[in-house]
Amino acid sequence: MKTHQSSIQARYAMIHGGYQAAYSIVVGYASVYLLAQGFDNAVIGIILSVANGAAAILQPFLGSYLDRSQKITVQFFGCILLVILMLLSGILIFTPVSNLPLAVIMVLILTLQFSLQPLINSLCFLLEHTGISINFGLSRGVGSVSYAVASVIIGKLVAVYHESLLPVFYLAFFAGLTCFFWSLRKVPSGSISQTADDSSKLPADGQALSLPRFIITYKRFILFLVGSMLVYFMFFITGNFFTIQIVSAIGGGTSEMGIAVAICAAVELPVMANFNRLNRKIPAYWLLRISVIFFLLKFLFTLLAKSVPAFYAAQLFQMGSYALYYPGAAAYINRLLPKADLVKGQSLLTTMFTISGIFGSFFGGLLLNHTSAFIMLLVSFFIALAGAVITWFSLEKIQ
Repeated sequence: MKTHQSSIQARYAMIHGGYQAAYSIVVGYASVYLLAQGFDNAVIGIILSVANGAAAILQPFLGSYLDRSQKITVQFFGCILLVILMLLSGILIFTPVSNLPLAVIMVLILTLQFSLQPLINSLCFLLEHTGISINFGLSRGVGSVSYAVASVIIGKLVAVYHESLLPVFYLAFFAGLTCFFWSLRKVPSGSISQTADDSSKLPADGQALSLPRFIITYKRFILFLVGSMLVYFMFFITGNFFTIQIVSAIGGGTSEMGIAVAICAAVELPVMANFNRLNRKIPAYWLLRISVIFFLLKFLFTLLAKSVPAFYAAQLFQMGSYALYYPGAAAYINRLLPKADLVKGQSLLTTMFTISGIFGSFFGGLLLNHTSAFIMLLVSFFIALAGAVITWFSLEKIQ
């Protein structure tokens, strides 16, 4: 039994690894790829905003559907999304496309990429509800390392060869991730039905809450998501969408961007791998409060960085910001919500990320076009500061 659980843990960790590697290439290098195809910053911002907007609409409905479905498992549905992503990547590789079709395809790829994340998070806790022990923090740490390794390698390859190689890597990583999802297809993740312990949080018929009723029932949780969304406004600008523009403004390029990502992963892994141990001593809500303080410190040091080494130094705060927030938020949701609403809750968390990405990419692109990287970072910092205050006071004291 122990060997069986270790095998499931390893395969689940590889799902995180495959997803984050693909994310680093598709999302982290989206600006690099689109700039090379002739798009300017404002148009890139619009493409990223539309993709995030579509994902923000899609994710809660996917979560609600999977919460209620008795036939389709998270594993199988993940495979369906990945097959579509492989087909879209193949079009970019083998079919010459003009700017408008290219923009549409990139929107679809980004939307589906974003929509995979809540499925992966939910799968962990659904497996745990069936008695299979999963170390979420360690699995996410594997994802961080994969993100960093992929980012560094791709950064160097793009610097030596050409940005047109990127869709080839999309296809390769989506294919690998499909294999990892498929390897867990026979592992029971449980029907998304309710256990007796959660019955007080459910409607009388024992079914999962509808999305409108969920929002009304969990008002403080929604407020927590709003605060986090404002914090992540700057996180997406500095860590995903416009990293290349920020690094270029202080004398760096794609190689330096890859190194910065590697630093983040190196400091993330020990914290994420030991998150369960930390969480046994410190409640998830306090770990989330600590994380928003570290986010503000990272953003402030990024804002003040005038050289590549200073920008590298700012990445060290990743150990207390994202490394605590990501597993902390997932654990907080698992304790706050009943099993029947877990996928919906994780989907809304990811929806928060995507809505933040909408505003971050759109307004970040506009600010870059009309002002400078410094002004973009300054505006983002004050938005994140407001979000940190909201997040701090909206968290419920759940052990």
